[in-house]
Amino acid sequence: MVLQEAASHLTGAVGQQRVPADFLHKLKIPLPPVDEQKRLVGWLNEKFAAVNVAREAVIQQIKVIDKLPTALLHKACLIIVIP
Repeated sequence: MVLQEAASHLTGAVGQQRVPADFLHKLKIPLPPVDEQKRLVGWLNEKFAAVNVAREAVIQQIKVIDKLPTALLHKACLIIVIP
């Protein structure tokens, strides 16, 4: 709806069309009530926290995986040296 309204106010040539600043200044963007905004912020914070926990778990797994070649090589050398 906003895109269609903005398109009807375009200025400039076809290759350089732009929405006038005045249209954007007058544009009214509806916001949910403050209680709903607070609920959404809480929900987003929970999701960000879950992402951070998952990110840390992945970082720890990568550290373990990075150590595997050395551990496997060490074990292989022990098997060769000690029959």
